Amino acid sequence: MLIIAVKSTQTTNKSGTSGKGKPYSITEQEGWIDLANGERRKVRLTLQDGKPPFAIGEYTLGADSYFVGDYGALQLGRLDLVPLKAALAKVS
Repeated sequence: MLIIAVKSTQTTNKSGTSGKGKPYSITEQEGWIDLANGERRKVRLTLQDGKPPFAIGEYTLGADSYFVGDYGALQLGRLDLVPLKAALAKVS
């Protein structure tokens, strides 16, 4: 199970105008994952418009994070993070 640790509620925002002339705004938060080889990596978590930052804690990927794309390939979409405790309680 992939575990994502959020250690701060601080976010950063990138905004501007796209090449097609449409305004955009992207809000991101920092998270950390531990890979199977023991390596720890920083990751950017993109927040959905209008959603508050994730609370400090541990999360895993929710079912809405995955979808079957073209030609039957399993892909990741926008991350749906679920608190780890809640995910583990569902499995038990």
